[in-house]
Amino acid sequence: MEKQILIFKNYWLSTQYPRQLAAIVTRVIEDRKEDPISIAICLRISGGFFTGGLGASWELRQFVVFSQIAAQLAAANPEVLNNLIVQYPAMLPE
Repeated sequence: MEKQILIFKNYWLSTQYPRQLAAIVTRVIEDRKEDPISIAICLRISGGFFTGGLGASWELRQFVVFSQIAAQLAAANPEVLNNLIVQYPAMLPE
C-alpha cells in the first residue's frame, strides 16, 4: 500500500493540480485568518478499487489529496494535527 501511495503521490506532484489546490487552500486559510480551521475531516473515502493504471486505488488517491490539504492547513494552524479524521464507509468496528 505504501508503494502505491508513493507511486500516485509522485504522479500527482508532476501535474498542475497540487499547485491549484494549494492556491485554493491558501485563499481559504487567508479568509479564515480570524477563525482558523482547527479540524480536517474526510468522510467517505471510497470509489472502488479501480487503479486506473497508476497503481493506487481511488481511496489512496483521495487520501493523498486529503493529506495535501491537511498538511497545508496544519502549517497554518498546528492544532489541525490533533484533529484529523478519515473515515472509510465500509469500516467495521474491529
